[in-house]
Order: sequence, then C-alpha cells, then structure tokens
Amino acid sequence: MTNCTITSDEINYLIYRYLIESGFVHTSYMFQHETHILQNSNIKTENVKPGALIHYLQKGLLYTEVQYHANEDGTEKHCIAPFSLLSTHHCKTEEDEDDDKDNNDSDYFNSIAVNGKLSNKRSRKERKEELKREKKADKRIKKDNEDSMKDSLNESEDIEVDIENSNNEQEINLISQKDVINLVGHEASVFVCSWNPVEPLLATGSGDRTARIWTIPESLNDPIKPPIVLDHKPDGNGNPDVTTVEWNPSGTLLATGAYDGHARIWNKSGQLVYTMKRHTLPIFSLKWNHKGDLFLTASVDKTVIIWDSNTGEARQQYSFHEAPVMDVDWKDDITFASCSTDKQIYVCQLGLVDPLKHFSGHEVRILSILIT
Repeated sequence: MTNCTITSDEINYLIYRYLIESGFVHTSYMFQHETHILQNSNIKTENVKPGALIHYLQKGLLYTEVQYHANEDGTEKHCIAPFSLLSTHHCKTEEDEDDDKDNNDSDYFNSIAVNGKLSNKRSRKERKEELKREKKADKRIKKDNEDSMKDSLNESEDIEVDIENSNNEQEINLISQKDVINLVGHEASVFVCSWNPVEPLLATGSGDRTARIWTIPESLNDPIKPPIVLDHKPDGNGNPDVTTVEWNPSGTLLATGAYDGHARIWNKSGQLVYTMKRHTLPIFSLKWNHKGDLFLTASVDKTVIIWDSNTGEARQQYSFHEAPVMDVDWKDDITFASCSTDKQIYVCQLGLVDPLKHFSGHEVRILSILIT
C-alpha cells in the first residue's frame, strides 16, 4: 500500500510557480492572494525545482500511458498512436493503418465497379500486396528526402556561419556567456527591475521581501559590488513582497510598491524616506510624473492614488474602477490614465472629482496602458 499523498496546497504552489516561471506576473499574484499559498509554512519551497508542474505532469502522463498499454500477463501492447494529456486515446498499429488504407481503396474501387468504370478487376489479395509495396517505397522515398533535407540544412548553416563570420556588417549577434553579468543575491523570484536614468544603477524587486540597488561595473572584468538591500519589513498587513519599482526622473529616489499594499520611497543610498499606507491590497503599478514631485500607485483594492513625494502624503484617491487596477501612466504632470480587469479605462486629473474621459471596448481584462 502506498504512502504517497498530495495536498491541495502543494498543487496550488506548483500552479503558482508555473505562473511565475511563465511570466504571468499579475495572474500569479492574484492566485497567491486568493490561496494564501506563500503563508503556508508546511511547503518547503526551496526544494521545488523550476518546471516542477510540467515535470510531474509528464511523469503522470507516462505512467498513464504505460498503464493503458499493459496486458494482464505483464506484456505491453504495441501502439503507434500518440498519447496526449487531454485527447481520447485509441490504439493503432501499422497493420491498422494498412487496413484503413485498404478499406478506403476497396471502397473506391467498388464504387467504380458499381458505375461500370472498372475494366481490370484484381483480387483483394493482389491489391493488398501492391499497396504494401507502394507503402514501403513511399517510406523509403520519405527517408531519403529527410536525409537530403538534413544535409542541405547543415550545408546552408555552415555557409551562413562562414558568411556571418567574414562580414563586418552582421545583422544578428548572439550574446555569449562571457559578455553577461550575473547579479546574484535575491533569495526568491525577481519580478521587476528599473534602470536609474542618471547613474549605472539597477533596482530589482523580489518575492524575498526586498528590493536591491546594484551598481553595474563599467567593465566586465571589474568586480561587482554587493547590492544595497532595501528590506521591506512586514507590519501585520500581509506579505511585503516587492511587486513594482521605479526611479524618479532625476535618479535620486526609488519608489517601491509591495504586496502588502504599502508604497515606499528610498534614497539611492538605501535609506527609507517614507512609507505610505493607504491601499488595502497589493500594488501592481507605480509611475512617477515627468516633474518628479508626484507618483501614482494602482492597486488590487480598485483604486489609484496620487502621492506627493516631498511629503509622503496622498494628494487624491480615485475609486472609479470596479475591479483591480492593473496599470497607470501619466499624460502630463497632473493628468493620468488607468486600466483595470473591469475592461475600463479612465483619464483623470489631479484636483478633479470626476474623470475627464472614460473609454470602454475591450472584451477581456486590460493589463497594461501606455500614453505616448
């Protein structure tokens, strides 16, 4: 008797990891929020390898295929039909394919005979032998063509490489590993990053409850300095995983949004300047205006807030959307647009109670917005 067990929390965590690894950032956060999967201390997340959900599905599918084709005496049924996760499986052998072709041909010739158009009758046995010979010939021709195609591709690849190597105006350049700088330090998935507009600094936000400021070396041979760690300490309002980061236009301040609904402003030395607590659910988007004195936050709590970066105070909160607000963008220093999973877009302005514009037309949720 097996001791193998599986819980709904384990399944939920595998799904969450699959969403993260596949780039479904917003969906993964919503899923995490509803299942509370990261608050479960019984799940040892460090033991879960990348691609775990697909790995287990493939193993389960392989086991199901073996079980499906196992005879009572332990032997295996011969089957050439594909075995998929969702499609109904019907076993088939080479002989079945031949019979199918024979039946089709037989029906064809019989119909001709009925119409009086068959002048040379042959026995079914003779026709079957002929079809087998034709099939073998077709397979041989197909194999020869595939081998020829492979040789042709190999030759063309060699030529293409030679041309590219001898041509100074290459259109395609592959980045080799020696030209890549690895920034190692986060202890969980990195969700977002933002380049400082003035200095060679890169800010990153992670599921390890930290943002980090990395100094990018000028040369690949220069040593990498340890990052400045911006620790987002929990205060009982939920998980402070960092969901969004953005530098102000002058590169002096970094704003971060977190899963606990708090926005924070840091200086480039890593000192916390303000913590802004008005959203009640995770922040998914954060944008500075062009002047750098105000910034927006968009939250799952269905609201958008304009914050004053000089005081850390909320200037105005907007509650027009009926579902989580996924993204915002500025039109000018006081006017912005927001989009939501309610499929609506609102254009609003600081100081005005009602929106300037309301756009509707998308048939599914809107995840991103950009004003040019």
